[in-house]
Amino acid sequence: MSEKILFLQPPKMVRGDLNTGPVLFPIALINIASYLKHHYKDIEIKIDQFSNIAVIDEPLKKLGILIDHLEKLLTENNNYSMIGISCYSTLAYIPSILVGFITRALKPETKIVVGGIHPTAMPKNFYDITNIELRTLKGENIKFPEKIFEYVEEIEKKRYHVFDYVIRGEGEHALYELMKKGKRPENTTTLNSTPLTEEEMNAIEYLWGLAEPLKDKGKTSYPVIVSRGCPQGCKFCGNLPKKWRVLSPKKAIKILREIVKEYLPDRIDFSDAFFGCKKEWKNKFLELLEKERTQNEFYCETRVDYTSDKDLERYLKLNFAQVDFGIDGVSKRMAKIMGKTRDPENYIKRAEETVKKAEEIGLPIGCALILGFPGENEASLQETLKFISLNQKPSITSYYINQYTHYPTTMIFGKEKYYERRYGTIFHMPPEPWKILTTKTVAIMGHISPSKELTYKKLVKTVLKLKIYEASNRADR
Repeated sequence: MSEKILFLQPPKMVRGDLNTGPVLFPIALINIASYLKHHYKDIEIKIDQFSNIAVIDEPLKKLGILIDHLEKLLTENNNYSMIGISCYSTLAYIPSILVGFITRALKPETKIVVGGIHPTAMPKNFYDITNIELRTLKGENIKFPEKIFEYVEEIEKKRYHVFDYVIRGEGEHALYELMKKGKRPENTTTLNSTPLTEEEMNAIEYLWGLAEPLKDKGKTSYPVIVSRGCPQGCKFCGNLPKKWRVLSPKKAIKILREIVKEYLPDRIDFSDAFFGCKKEWKNKFLELLEKERTQNEFYCETRVDYTSDKDLERYLKLNFAQVDFGIDGVSKRMAKIMGKTRDPENYIKRAEETVKKAEEIGLPIGCALILGFPGENEASLQETLKFISLNQKPSITSYYINQYTHYPTTMIFGKEKYYERRYGTIFHMPPEPWKILTTKTVAIMGHISPSKELTYKKLVKTVLKLKIYEASNRADR
């Protein structure tokens, strides 16, 4: 009998500050499953992305349905040799450990692995978790279902450790090695997984059929990534591998053909951290895409300083419904402090030129801006407001106003003392706020006074005004 592997992607308890829907497409799990299948032909792999649960807004109801769904899933099949849990975001931490409790109680002898961006940053958060205090926020009417405590009690009584392995990094190489191991370890163990090479990425046949396309307002979209890594090192971002690795243009086009043929999506979303990092690759890929003559819409996210006016024209011609730019810092001070660029003046100039050109040709674009990063002051805030005021193109441009959130996955987490000394930053949030069951996780982790000159209260007042502008802007479109 072939081995069976189950991958679980628990839903976030809150939507967060990302401009994404409640259901996250499990691209990372598809990549891992495809790599394992490439090396172990006889394995069976299932991915459960909890689609029917992720769309529920009320936390207690969501947890109750999650427990019922997982119990049914795990009792229907008793022969999974390994179960992997994707903690793809800090906002998925509590759901991930709750799924871990239930899975361990129902599958005491099965290897259970957890990986993702949060385990990569905070692996010890997944050790000895039966001792974790399941906290709720005072004054908020949210609580854990009683059944969770029953599972925790059972695990404690039998002295099980919940997670056998915590994977740091992209995951494929570590899981490939784990397939060779028979026995579970005596204690939770961290494994560092090295990034895939371009050669390995191009050798895989990707198993897109393991996940469902996303649906919104009667339209379907299919997210895909054709590259990994980012060489930029923005300090508000996660610790991605620095080396940008990409599928060959021909391989990327082949994947698009397969997705279009199988799923007929209305839109294909390039969900790469940095689409088209290398000019030569981008030019060749767009040239091949033009020859496909597909009727699909496309979407991507990239940088203004890596996008020419000619690129914008090609995106429009190729039916890109929107191109998003992570501009993030439009004051010279903050663009530099955030590590966005070494040449703030030309970077901001290019951002202005990009907005102007998009308006001129009629290409819809989105501009993501971050306010309140440690070091922000009144002057830099006014520069951002001035940029928005001078570049208001409501028919074309959407602004995504994001208040900086101090996730443990950012590059500056653990370096708070430096920002306190340098800028007078005050980090008001409690230790490890992601361990609190609340709908206010993002607000708590964003509770920061960026500098002596700019308090949290002043910052929030400005952000709320911009959020109103952002909302009305989108409504107009």
